[in-house]
Amino acid sequence: MCDPSATLPEGSTLTLHDFDNAIAAMSAEKLDSGRDFEASEIAAYFHTGGTTGRPKLAQLTHGNMAFVGQLMQVYTAHMEHHTVLCGLPLFHIYGCIIQGIASFAVGYRIFLMTPSGFRSPTAMPNIWKLIERFKVKQISAVPTVLMALSEIPVGDADISSLTNLNSGAAPLSRPFELSFEERFNVEIGNGYGMTETTSVISRAPIDQPPGSVGMRTPYGGIRIVQLDGATVTKNCEIGDSGAILVKGPQVFAGYKVEADNRNAWVEDGWFNTGDLGYLDENDCLFLSGRAKDLIIRSGHNIDPELIEEPINSHTDVVTSVAIGLPDAYTGELPMAYVVLTQGSSLTEQELIDYAAGLISERAAIPKRIDFLQEMPLTAVGKIFRPALRQKIGEEVVAGLLAGANIAAEISSENEKKRGLVIKVVAHDKSQIDAINDLVKSYIFSTDVS
Repeated sequence: MCDPSATLPEGSTLTLHDFDNAIAAMSAEKLDSGRDFEASEIAAYFHTGGTTGRPKLAQLTHGNMAFVGQLMQVYTAHMEHHTVLCGLPLFHIYGCIIQGIASFAVGYRIFLMTPSGFRSPTAMPNIWKLIERFKVKQISAVPTVLMALSEIPVGDADISSLTNLNSGAAPLSRPFELSFEERFNVEIGNGYGMTETTSVISRAPIDQPPGSVGMRTPYGGIRIVQLDGATVTKNCEIGDSGAILVKGPQVFAGYKVEADNRNAWVEDGWFNTGDLGYLDENDCLFLSGRAKDLIIRSGHNIDPELIEEPINSHTDVVTSVAIGLPDAYTGELPMAYVVLTQGSSLTEQELIDYAAGLISERAAIPKRIDFLQEMPLTAVGKIFRPALRQKIGEEVVAGLLAGANIAAEISSENEKKRGLVIKVVAHDKSQIDAINDLVKSYIFSTDVS
């Protein structure tokens, strides 16, 4: 145990061991088994959605894992031993590495919230009582879990031990973040990482700028560039958005299948994350979009092609585009815009049922299909997805306002730094706070006036 005050019930046959004393008794020079490890040796294979959405096998080395473990020791050297709650699955890179290996390396007590974790139908309703009982100080979760937590009454549970929450895997709405912090008296830190970087690219500093996902890790590098395929054509200036490249001892050894490494690496070992972002004058990283058109549902990557190909195989379909339908709980749900052949009487539900029979991944089955006469196109004739994201974003907000009997003018813009921004001009200015409350849980940015 790492809690010096821990005791056992009277009559228990269990034995308590002090973590610090046990570690001090171990040899710091070598393993008792005599086995030697090289940093370059592959330690584990992790499945990842990657930057194209198709599952790949990422090869992580002993050096990757050892570095992250040591990194967490440095980051937390000023903190006393405490309890962290692990509700993420242990096959997930963050659950295994940060809340597993790294937490053990630091000497934390880890509370595993049943094998189902945050998905447990019995543990989740009692989570505040569990936090009280085990004096949990830190929780790491995806935004959908934070949304669920916000709906669970604290009741008479004493959660004063809980001071920090780490959010990642998908964007977190800034208004929701602020309201959650105020309501539960905690601090939320937003970080950024992926399976290919052993879960860590950037980490929240003490004073994290709003909207930032933190600063690079020690010995790691972040570059913002313009790319032509796998060739850097320009290094972006401060504040200019571009492709995010990363490098460092936490970056994996490549994908198991060599073909998957094509275009993954740029210029002397820089890994292309597939995300877009920019750095500010203090080297804090901000995400501004995705180079790939992934749909991120509760932190799970869905490749649009997984939806579009089955839909396009229908004889009444001319073309389709799958995008993320903004959702207050999951972040995004899969949906599609479809152009039908002239004279077709195909209905939305008929097409959803047809696609469901062909889509291999249940989470990718579209929740909604809208029909268009034609797709918005770029000057060179390519389908312009940002216009479709603007369209559905405006419709979602319009529906929220209509349900609350609020009149307003709604427009949208794809900004270079903030990405999709929904702009709402209220007819009655006294309803501005109500509008902000309605949209605070969505991942798009909003300007309400």
